[in-house]
Amino acid sequence: MRRFSLFLGLGLLLCPLTVQPVEYLINPDLGGMSGSVETPIIALTAGDWDDGYYDLPLPAANQFYFYGKKVTDLRIFTNGLVVLGFGAPPTTSSYFPSNSSIPNPVDNPHGFIAPWWEDWIILGGGGLGYTISSDIIYIEWTDVGRWPYAGSSYSFAVAICVNFPGWPAAPFTKNDILFMYYDCDSGLPEYDYGAGGTVGIEHYDGTQGAQFSYNTASLAMGRTYHFLPFEPAYDSTNFNPGGRTDIMIYRPSQGVWKINDPLAGVTQTIYFGSQYDVPLPGDFDGDGAADPCIYRPSEGRWRVQGPDMSVYFGSRGDIPVPADYNGDGLTDIAIFRPWQGAWRIRYTGSGTQVTVYFGQGGDIPVPYDYDGDLKADIAVVRPGANLLWRIQYSLGGSGSFYYGLEGDIPVPGDWDGNPRIAIWRPSDGKWKIKDVAASWATFAWGVSGDVTLPGDFDGGGYTDWAIWRPSLGMWRIATDTTTNYTYYWGQIGDIPRFRRSGAVRAVGSITENGTNSRNRIDSSRD
Repeated sequence: MRRFSLFLGLGLLLCPLTVQPVEYLINPDLGGMSGSVETPIIALTAGDWDDGYYDLPLPAANQFYFYGKKVTDLRIFTNGLVVLGFGAPPTTSSYFPSNSSIPNPVDNPHGFIAPWWEDWIILGGGGLGYTISSDIIYIEWTDVGRWPYAGSSYSFAVAICVNFPGWPAAPFTKNDILFMYYDCDSGLPEYDYGAGGTVGIEHYDGTQGAQFSYNTASLAMGRTYHFLPFEPAYDSTNFNPGGRTDIMIYRPSQGVWKINDPLAGVTQTIYFGSQYDVPLPGDFDGDGAADPCIYRPSEGRWRVQGPDMSVYFGSRGDIPVPADYNGDGLTDIAIFRPWQGAWRIRYTGSGTQVTVYFGQGGDIPVPYDYDGDLKADIAVVRPGANLLWRIQYSLGGSGSFYYGLEGDIPVPGDWDGNPRIAIWRPSDGKWKIKDVAASWATFAWGVSGDVTLPGDFDGGGYTDWAIWRPSLGMWRIATDTTTNYTYYWGQIGDIPRFRRSGAVRAVGSITENGTNSRNRIDSSRD
C-alpha cells in the first residue's frame, strides 16, 4: 500500500492567510513520492463513473489559497481534475470529458488543478478517493481506464500542502501543489504519459495559469511535479539604457523574450530559455542595460545572456530573488528558501556568498530598496488578516509594519521621492501607498485578474501605476504626468516583466500646493 511520507510525524497547525502570488514555479524533476487513500469515494455527487464528480467541503483548518483566494470546497472529477470553490461549492455542472490548454479564458472550467485531465472511466478494480490530514489534502485516481479502451489502467494523484513545514527531503511549504504519477503506460501511445491530456493549474478567471503539458507525452512514472506559488522578484527591464522601464513578456512555449520601449519605438526579440525556466532580467554586467536571465528550478541553475554567466545556486523548493544587494550596480543571484526562512545571496562582482535568516515558511519575499541607499533590502510579507511587512535594512536595523489585508498584492515603489510600502487590492482595483496622505496615494487602476506592474515607464524618476491584462495582452500605464498609455504587447500564456527591485530615483520634490503633476491624475477606475 502506498504511503505518502509527508503525512508522518506532523502536529496540527492552523492554515494561514496569504498574499496573492501571481505565478507558479514548476519543478518537474522531483523523485518519486507516494500516498494512500483513507476515504474511498463510493458514491458521486452527480454524474456517473464515466463522467461525474464528488463534492468535498474542506474543514476550516484544511482550507488553502490559490492565486490569492481561499479555497473552501473541492469538486473532484472522475476525469482527472479538481475544480475549486471559493467560499462555496463550484457552480459548474459540466463533466469535462474533453481537455483544453491552459490558460483558456473562453471555455470552462476555470480555477482548477489538473494532475491529468483526460476522458477517464472508473470501472471495477479502479477507484477514486482522498485523505485529509492536518498537513496535506491527498486525492488519488487508482487504476482508472481511458474510455473506451477496456483493460487500460492509469494511476496518479495530487497533494496540496495546507500546513506542511518542510524539511530537506521534502522542501514544500504552505499552498504548494504536488502531482504524482504511479502508472502512466497502458500500451496506448496516443494517451500514455499524458499524450492526450492536460496537466497544470488555471487561475479562477481563466486568464493565467501554469501548464506543464498539453497533449504531449511528458509524464514519467515514479515522478513528482512541484507547483510553487511565488511573487517574482528581479532587478530591471531597462534593456535600452535611458532610465525608462521597458515592457516585456516571456513566452514559455517558445522560450522567447519580446521587449518593447514604446516611447522610443524600439522592440527586441530574444530566444533564451525553455518552457519551465523562470525569466529574471537584471543588470549582471553593470553596463546600465538589463540582461536576459533565466532560473531553471530543476537544476538550481542560473543562465545570463550578455555576460554569459552559468551558475548553479539553489535547489528544489527555492524561490529566486535576484537584486542588487550590495549597491555595486550589479544584479546579484539570490534565493529565498521558505521552509528554512533563509536568504542565500551570491554577489556577482566578487562571487562571495552569504546566508541570512529572515522570515519563515509561508512568507512572501519582497526585496526592494526601502531605505533609499541604492541597495536592495531583504524583506518579506507575512500572511494574516492584516499583512505584516518585515524589512531588514541594509543601512542597519529592521522594521515591522502592518499594511494591507488578506488577498492584497505587495507593490513597493518610489512614488514621491521616498521608497514606499504599497499594496494593490484586486477587489476594487485600488493602489494604496503607506504614509502618504495625498489623494493620488489611493488610486484606482486595474480590475481583478490583472497583473500589477509598477515601474518608471516614462523616465521621470517616479514609480508609475501599471497593469497588464492577460485576456487582451493590454498594458495600461498611468504616469506621474497627466499622460496615460495603453499598449498591446503579449498574449494569453505569456509572463509579463517590468522593473521590479531596481532603485528609482526621484527628480524633484512632491508638494501639496497643486503644482505636483500627480495631483492632476484622473483617479477614475481603469
